Parts: sequence; structure tokens; C-alpha cells
Amino acid sequence: MGGAWHTAGMTSGQQVEPVRSAARERRRERARVDVARVAMRLFSERGYEATTVQDIAEAADISYRTFFRYFATKEDVVFPDVERHLEILRARIGGIPAGEHPWPTVRRGLTEVIDLFDEPGPDFSAATMRVWLEDPGMAAPFARFNRRWSAAIADAWRVPDADPALAAEVCGRVIVAAMLGAFRVYLDRGTGLRALVDAALDRIEPAVS
Repeated sequence: MGGAWHTAGMTSGQQVEPVRSAARERRRERARVDVARVAMRLFSERGYEATTVQDIAEAADISYRTFFRYFATKEDVVFPDVERHLEILRARIGGIPAGEHPWPTVRRGLTEVIDLFDEPGPDFSAATMRVWLEDPGMAAPFARFNRRWSAAIADAWRVPDADPALAAEVCGRVIVAAMLGAFRVYLDRGTGLRALVDAALDRIEPAVS
């Protein structure tokens, strides 16, 4: 009802502009994914380090400058939406009440992010993970990527323990390692990312909950 009252008080121009803005954002997101798909194909064929931004732009039929409208750096193409996904995870797990074990909330946050990552489709998810896990040029960037995720989890991990800092650090790294195991099996099977992540998290649940 509140939404109807709000709309009734708006001019036609005010009503149309959010719709147009949303449509523009959807088009931009589709274009970003298209460029990223091209980049993953080139990385698979040539390797990450041997592929330039100019190569990606030419293969995607866009200008060099247009590439940077979608991605700040070449590395950003390999970690699409990582900032948004990390922000979502931190928002989900950042306010866990004192005395409540963080595991259920952390798990829900991680599976939500996995679902978002998988939205462009399993072909894109698999291509991206293959670059992460198999391209030698991605070793250092992927290590930094993993560290950011384990740190986000550790920051929210507050449990009674003789050494809370150690518990948080270990649990953050164990959870990320379990997800990496799921990613590796996903590459071999080519299907069922969410189910594999759930199964991997089930396996470590007794240790971290």
C-alpha cells in the first residue's frame, strides 16, 4: 500500500526514470559479462599473462577505452563483481550478535554469494574458475583473492576460545579451503556448483560450528 501511495504522488517522468535507469544497468551488466566471457576464452587459449587488454577489447569488438568503463584493470575481469560480493558477505555477517555462533550466518552469506556468482551460467562460472585454479599467471592474484575472503570471515568470527584470534584465522582459512575444494571438483564434473559447495561446507561443519 505504501508503494502505491508513493507512486500515485509521482509525476510520469519520475516514474519512468527509475525504469530507464534499471534498464541501462541491466544492459551494462550484460555487456560486462560478455566482455568477461571473451576474456576468459582468451585467457584459456593464450594464458592470462600473454593476453592484453587490447587483445580483449579487439576480440569483444569494443574500444580500448570502453574496456575500462567496465573493468578498472585486466585483473578485475578475472574476479567479476568481487567487490560487490564481498560487500554483500560483509553486510550479512558483520552484525552477528554477541553470543551467537557465527557459522550459520557465515554459511548463509557464502551460499548467497555463490548463487550470485553462478547467475551468468555454469559455462561462465567454470571458465572463470579454470583461470583461477589452472593459469600459472593467476597464482599471486588468486592468493590475494582468497586472503580477502578468509579475512572477511575471520573479522566476523567471534567465539569463546582460549585464543580467539587464532580460532578466527584458522576457521576463515578452513572455510575458504573447503570452498576451493568444491570449485576443483566442479571443474571436473561441470555441474552442480551450489550442491558441491553445500556438501563441502557440510564436511567441515563439525569442526567449525
